Amino acid sequence: MTIKPLLVNLSLACSICLCLFLAINTSGGEKVHLYYFSSISFLVGLILYQFFSCYQKTLILAYNRYLIFLILFIIWATLSIFWSPVFSSSLSAVTLIYFFPIGVILGFWSNQQQQGFFYNLLILLLLVITWKSVQQNLFSTPTLQALGFFSNKNTNGIFMCMILLPLCAQCLKQSTAAYTQYMLAIALFLGAFTVALSTSRGATLGLSIGVLLLLTHTLYHKLSLVPFLKMSAYLCAGYFSTELIAGTNNWQRLAESTTAGNVAALANGRDFLWQSGWEMYLDRPLFGWGFNMFNWLFPQYRHAPDMGLYAHNDYLQFLIELGPVGLLLFVGFLISFFMSCKKLYILSSAQHDKLESLGLIAACIALFIHSFFSFNLYQSGPLLLLGLYIGVLTQQLNKLAPEKNIHWQASSSQFSSASGYYGVLSVLAILLCLMAGLQVFGLEKLEKTYPNNIAFLQESEKAHTLLPYEEHILAIQLSLYQQLLSDTTLNLSLENQRFLVKNGLRVSNEAIDKNPYRASNYTHKADFYTLTSAASHPERLQKIKLAYTQAIKVNPFSLRIRVNYANVLIKQGEIDQAIQIYKEGLNKKYYGAFQDPIYYLNSLLNILLTTERQKAITNIKQQIVALQKQAENRQRGTYTLKSW
Repeated sequence: MTIKPLLVNLSLACSICLCLFLAINTSGGEKVHLYYFSSISFLVGLILYQFFSCYQKTLILAYNRYLIFLILFIIWATLSIFWSPVFSSSLSAVTLIYFFPIGVILGFWSNQQQQGFFYNLLILLLLVITWKSVQQNLFSTPTLQALGFFSNKNTNGIFMCMILLPLCAQCLKQSTAAYTQYMLAIALFLGAFTVALSTSRGATLGLSIGVLLLLTHTLYHKLSLVPFLKMSAYLCAGYFSTELIAGTNNWQRLAESTTAGNVAALANGRDFLWQSGWEMYLDRPLFGWGFNMFNWLFPQYRHAPDMGLYAHNDYLQFLIELGPVGLLLFVGFLISFFMSCKKLYILSSAQHDKLESLGLIAACIALFIHSFFSFNLYQSGPLLLLGLYIGVLTQQLNKLAPEKNIHWQASSSQFSSASGYYGVLSVLAILLCLMAGLQVFGLEKLEKTYPNNIAFLQESEKAHTLLPYEEHILAIQLSLYQQLLSDTTLNLSLENQRFLVKNGLRVSNEAIDKNPYRASNYTHKADFYTLTSAASHPERLQKIKLAYTQAIKVNPFSLRIRVNYANVLIKQGEIDQAIQIYKEGLNKKYYGAFQDPIYYLNSLLNILLTTERQKAITNIKQQIVALQKQAENRQRGTYTLKSW
């Protein structure tokens, strides 16, 4: 083979691996939007480049049944943004899920040499993630969870499993060279070590099921057990070495949770999330709430102190957000995909091909199983790697069953002239660059450091002009208006105060319209009305009460909102109503800094001391003492506020 094709294949593999690295960085940390748009823009650019270069060539497209289900699912998820109460949140999540089909397309169009380069680069990525995880868990002070480049340790664990299982399959091949075996042994040891550091039971389960599939293959075809035993030894050595090095006690945790015999121990708090999620679904059972709405709805439905950004069950979350139609489309994709995987395995005649496909299948199965307990399908990194694997599997299957391929040539189409074809592609490329550029430029304004809040407010208004659908920009503006009005060093004139209040009310109404589930939008609105006069706003008191009532409805677990509302009522002489607002915050389980409930109960106690409710006063005093004792040992924790 000549040097040029080799360099082209290597550069494409490196580009996709770099995009994968950028994609896993979108799950947490700084400059998330920059990593995200860089990754997805470059990936889409690779697809457009393929179309640009094949006007005179035949382009192969696949129409396997599971891909049709996947396309329909993504179309349905995209449509859900139009009935979502928070358009911008659903839009950002829908664009994120496009990593999945993009990965499928690129994996399907890749050649064998590109795939070989990519698998080798995955080993390098494995080493980088391992180093990051070890640094977090062993060398950081205080000790951090082994998150890797993710915001969740469980995602880090299952992502490593997705890299490990194809390597495990390669380790079983008889034709693997000796030096490659040594490299694989090191990779398997370090990968298993990282999975153990993550302390993810779901990732351990996924890895175990994948290894069990490889064992089944070995036994069914009566192959030598020596390669499998070596591979298992590498994994076990890496996994259990954390017991000595990091003291993770994984074996004890797994044994205790597995033998506990109750759902709560196995679910580790997820059962509360699932209960809340089911109640959400019952309130809108037909079309669902819209993609990525779970985190906005959860405060109203929560039964535990957990902060539920996700349902920790992707399939339940699909049901909540996309309704039965969305879930059934995805289940249809899964069933037809697994049937096609079985067909691929049966049709593959060489053991080499069977093992290669089985490693990828095992990685996909591990992710789909882990998704019963996590939120992998809402994160760009796992979605992209999953798509690449499925694309390669589709390519392998369609080589054996070519009737599922469509051969299309743009130059032979009667509807496509060369100028029209390249013109359409050029317009798409320009639109892609423009949209990504506006998004990055607008969001970048919100992350810069400004000399004062006035300058920050002006730049946030420019960002809102560029991105009028982004509701969180309005939330930032409201916070800035509030800070400017409360800053006594500015010595604002009465006219300037009125100007800020007027604009604050205008922005708060717009923010509530774009996101009726952000509690701070209502509290800021109430704060602005408190700065108005009865002469200019005769209905101000009713507006303040309504705003706080809505804020408490959206987030009934916020103690701060209840305290502020009660203070407003006390100023109006409505003592009984203020006590009732406080009392409605009791009999709930919370998690957070102990100073918050201590302040809350002290504020309530001060009101009760003006009354003759001795039983309530004694009850609150006892709770304050108990919380103060807890605060002596640790700053944060779980607590329950009890009523009298």
